[in-house]
Amino acid sequence: MLWKRLIQMNEKEIEQKRVERTFMVGFLNARGQGELIQFLKDDERPDFLIENGDKTLGIEVIQLLEGSNSTGDKRVKIEGGWADVISELDRVWKTNGLPKVEVSLIFSNETHVPGKKIESLVERIMKVVKENLPNEDEDKTFENDGTIDGFPEEITNLSILRCKGFKTSNWDYVDGSWGIILESKMIQRCIDKKEMKRSDYIEKCDEVWLLIVANGGKPSGLFNYEPWLFESKFESSFDAVFFFDTSTASFVSLKSQQSQ
Repeated sequence: MLWKRLIQMNEKEIEQKRVERTFMVGFLNARGQGELIQFLKDDERPDFLIENGDKTLGIEVIQLLEGSNSTGDKRVKIEGGWADVISELDRVWKTNGLPKVEVSLIFSNETHVPGKKIESLVERIMKVVKENLPNEDEDKTFENDGTIDGFPEEITNLSILRCKGFKTSNWDYVDGSWGIILESKMIQRCIDKKEMKRSDYIEKCDEVWLLIVANGGKPSGLFNYEPWLFESKFESSFDAVFFFDTSTASFVSLKSQQSQ
């Protein structure tokens, strides 16, 4: 129904803003400007305003998201599907009052789980877990090697831990993917996505910065790169462009020149 979709969209927007604010706080702390956090205001176009004294600084945030599987599904899309599966597993398991467990899954790196297939996958995973529960204070680990009937092909490994001291159940997934090699063209693509909007942003601000974030907390945001990469000169009309890596809480001020 339309109203349900609108609620979901609103929830996603709220979560996105929460994540972006987390990036901003980390970035300001990394710059040694934590005192500016108190002046940080949520906004749109640009994402944040910092009003300090008689000047207003606008900061637009964009995540650097690259990588896909062999069928072209974006890495971030794949992760979103995995997160939805985990969320539904956690909800259904607790709703049914099943034993307190910690379950960790490893999904196949090639597997994207679309929304219409989540319910079926959840049922199959729960069946395997319920039929193979360890005794209390024990754990079990299973691999997708054909020894368990009905083991979902979408996952490669499943671990179950039971403990008398558990107050609630917890489901999560582990991703062992290697980081993507970061190239200058990937950074330029991020800049280009926001470049056309800068003229709108500057109406509210004295300066506008662009913050490009590699969210190392997720595989889609985990990159391998060499320091010399940031010696490249990028085309941008923003007053400043920064690259912020959450995995190391470090930032780089990128060299830029006015777009032609």
